[in-house]
Amino acid sequence: MSAQLLYEGVSRHEWGKSNIGGSDIAPIVGKSNFKTALDLYLEKTGQKEPDPPTRKMEVGTIMEPHIRRWASEDLGLPIADGQAYRDAEYPYLGGNTDGSIDADTMVEIKTMDFMTRDKWGEPGTDEIPIDYYIQVTWYMGIGGFNRCLMVRYDTGSKELEYYWIDFQADLYAECRRSAIRFMENMRKGIAPDPTGRDGDNIVYLFPK
Repeated sequence: MSAQLLYEGVSRHEWGKSNIGGSDIAPIVGKSNFKTALDLYLEKTGQKEPDPPTRKMEVGTIMEPHIRRWASEDLGLPIADGQAYRDAEYPYLGGNTDGSIDADTMVEIKTMDFMTRDKWGEPGTDEIPIDYYIQVTWYMGIGGFNRCLMVRYDTGSKELEYYWIDFQADLYAECRRSAIRFMENMRKGIAPDPTGRDGDNIVYLFPK
């Protein structure tokens, strides 16, 4: 049901402006702490500039290949580089994994600091922040994986911890339906309903 996603001459950033990727799913289903569905709609329709990458995000990107190597050495498992995938029926739905162990198990890498430590459960479980859970469920569904190894890098201690998440088909199906509905509405110019967190966005909907 999925295929490798080729960007066809455009950057990953440019592709994301008019398509739905893994970082978009949590906002669409209302499970993001950083962005609402209306934020996402306004950004993708060009009515609002997205926030620039934070230094923490840039550090995570820079560290990703090193963390992948460290995790491979720690666990004694080969971890290949990540790949990009798309939905076979709706090619505007896609996602990029951070790596894979085999055809059954993908890898996702996240950084953690003292401000987000309380959002994580015990290592070895699937108790990860809800927005990350939604994101890796999306990647598993798009890429055809049954399991995800979440590698958490603590920016303070510099230690790695590991979490295992099994694919939840029902959750992925709901996310996929929500993403398709979001895209269809966006193409018709129908914005998501504002939430209590969208006070600053009202001016974009009603500029007068």
